[in-house]
Amino acid sequence: AWRIEDREFLHEILLSDAVLIHEDYSGFNHYKTYWDINILADQLLLLYRELREANHNMADDFLAILNKLIELDCVGMNNIHLRSDLIASIYNDLGCYSESITEKIKYFRKAYELYPENITFTLNLASSLISNSEYADADELMDIILKHIDENYVSGKTKHLIYSTKLESAIHNNQSEIGYFSRKLLTNAIEDFKVSSKTMSSVNLANYWNQNYSGLLSTITTADAARNKGAENSYDAALFHKGVLLRSQNYRANNILNSNDTLLIKYYNKYCYEQQHNTDSVDFYEKTMLYYYSLHPEFLKGEITPSWKDVRSKLSNKDVAIEFSTMLDTGDDQLYYVALILAKQFETPKLIRLCKCNDLYSLINNKQKNGYSIAYDEYIDGVNVIYSLIWSHLEEHLKGYKNIFFSPCDQLNFINLECLAKKNGGKRMNEIYNMRRVSTTGNIPSCDIDIKSVVLYGGIDYNNTL
Repeated sequence: AWRIEDREFLHEILLSDAVLIHEDYSGFNHYKTYWDINILADQLLLLYRELREANHNMADDFLAILNKLIELDCVGMNNIHLRSDLIASIYNDLGCYSESITEKIKYFRKAYELYPENITFTLNLASSLISNSEYADADELMDIILKHIDENYVSGKTKHLIYSTKLESAIHNNQSEIGYFSRKLLTNAIEDFKVSSKTMSSVNLANYWNQNYSGLLSTITTADAARNKGAENSYDAALFHKGVLLRSQNYRANNILNSNDTLLIKYYNKYCYEQQHNTDSVDFYEKTMLYYYSLHPEFLKGEITPSWKDVRSKLSNKDVAIEFSTMLDTGDDQLYYVALILAKQFETPKLIRLCKCNDLYSLINNKQKNGYSIAYDEYIDGVNVIYSLIWSHLEEHLKGYKNIFFSPCDQLNFINLECLAKKNGGKRMNEIYNMRRVSTTGNIPSCDIDIKSVVLYGGIDYNNTL
């Protein structure tokens, strides 16, 4: 094994002209030797990623050095080799994913053997085995983990990782378990978020959601697509997922204003005032308000997330509700848009696959003129290209209905789906149906609303104060 202990080797491998020119990035001193090769590799990997994010032309040089350290099996003066988890990270950045997974398994298997009671090491090993299609071994570990959470307290976000890992295994190996663990995943997310929303500030709650649950809807939709037995879990996930942060804030505000707690209402009003005027006291008053809010256990019990059955009960025979979502096809590893369709007559919601997300994204963004996407005006074989990607897949499912309540997601939020026409000069969707765009179909009114007039505002100066 090569040793990084002499100045000549350091100069050749590390202190190339590229590194010396950009010494402000590297901080390397050519008189310095490295006791531990892992410290050096950690620094190089960090620098590579920073340069890559900045689109710096020196990034590839750092990655080449890291690759050389692996090829030469370099060690530091302490004779310790590169850690398997670090090699896995380097391989991942090199695009050598199979090698990366192998190193991860090696690292977490050793960690699990040393600390079998550590739930994190066990879960990471199981996840790595699933990535390597070693499902039987992964399921044995998952059984240990599931038994552990039945007997011990485990945080909501850790349970989320556990159920997500088990669900991924079920999708590939045991489809009879998909529905059960998909529902466990959703139920845990709802309960954990309900508790977190009671004590976390608005900023912390948003960060908590984005870090742990932002991919929840797509994960459960992917599971329902693999199960191919209805879309109950996906529809319920959509009702919970969409607008969850705003809904939690409104729920909190209603609880406070309808309470008899004068002190809580006082600090809530003070918080709203400080927030509106963007003062330095916002955090203080929000924390104080949350403290008094936490003294009301009844607030935690009252929040209810609607289910697809609640939505179905509001629909008439002329209505159809659509929740748009995304799913990962485990065959081609591509993300697709899907429509979750519900009508009064349906026993369960239906899941209809639409187009690849990248196809729609490329179409809209690659065809721009003066800030307007000319894809709206593009036709192939007489059919509008955007219509063919979305509504053409749903035509047969919409026959016989008058009102369409639909909730977009992702890129679909920025497309005027209501005004798409199948053929040039043909009727638009909103001329064939009563199109009702909603943030979530959980907000469908229980009675028909006939809109007679609207008020339009334009040229608004948002920097002006009233």
